[in-house]
Amino acid sequence: MNRVPLRCQLRPCLRRGRSLRVQGRLQRGVWLLVVEDQLPKSPNLLRGQEFHSVRSQGVFVKQIIKVWQVIKRMIKCCSLLNCHTQVAILCQFLREIDYKTAFKALQEQNSHDAMDSYYDYIWDVTILEYLTYLHHKRGETDKRQIAIKAIGQTELNASNPEEVLQLAAQRRKKKFLQAMAKLYF
Repeated sequence: MNRVPLRCQLRPCLRRGRSLRVQGRLQRGVWLLVVEDQLPKSPNLLRGQEFHSVRSQGVFVKQIIKVWQVIKRMIKCCSLLNCHTQVAILCQFLREIDYKTAFKALQEQNSHDAMDSYYDYIWDVTILEYLTYLHHKRGETDKRQIAIKAIGQTELNASNPEEVLQLAAQRRKKKFLQAMAKLYF
C-alpha cells in the first residue's frame, strides 16, 4: 500500500487555512478545524484521526488549567468573606487536595458560614477526621457528632471501589456548587 506522508497531506490544507486566516475569517484554533475537516477526505484516514486526537488534547489541557485557576480564585474569595468551611470544601476540588489551606481555614474561629450544614458536602475522610478533632478540642459536642455522622456514611468507606468513591465525590461537588449558586446568585 502506498502511503502518502502526513506533511504532503497537510500542505494543501494548511495553505487553505492560512489564506483564510490571513483574510481575517479564522482565528488560531478555528483554522485547525479546517485542516482536520480536510484530512479525513485524504487517503490516509488514520493520520487524520491521529491529528484530531493531538489537536483535541491541547484544547482539553487549556480548559483544565482554567478550571484550576477558577477554583483557586474561589478559595481566595471565600477566605476573604470569612466563609472558611467553603474554603475547606473547595480545597477538595483541586487536583491534589490542599490540606494545609483546608486545615488552616477550619481552625478559624470567626466563620461567617453555617459550618456544620456544609459537612454533607465533604467527601475527604481526612478533612472530616480533622473536623472531629477540632470540635472535640473546642468542646463542641453537637458539631462533633454531626462530623462523626458524616464520616460514617457508607459511600465514604475506604474499602469501597474507586468508582463508588469518585461517584460520591461527583455528587457532593454538584450539590455544593448548586448550594453556592443559590447563596451567591
